[in-house]
Amino acid sequence: MGTIEDTLTIDNRTLLFFVRGGRVFRNSLPQICRNLYPNDSISYASSGGRLAQLCESSMFAVEGSGAYTCKLGPFVPVSAEEAERLRGQRN
Repeated sequence: MGTIEDTLTIDNRTLLFFVRGGRVFRNSLPQICRNLYPNDSISYASSGGRLAQLCESSMFAVEGSGAYTCKLGPFVPVSAEEAERLRGQRN
């Protein structure tokens, strides 16, 4: 799918993945990730940053929260306009 250039935490249940070529994917987590807040960074195991290595049910860690991990939901492509709308919803 491409190389992940950036990840943005919207809230404790929504992430945006920005991929090379201008594509954006929203990930709605299957459960609330309690230690995840807007603008928090996450880390995940991947090979070369390729989105294809991440999939629904992949685990990620919330940076700075110790060993707190959460599960990803499905990746859904969104428009640039939708990504901006979500970015504006961060608290």
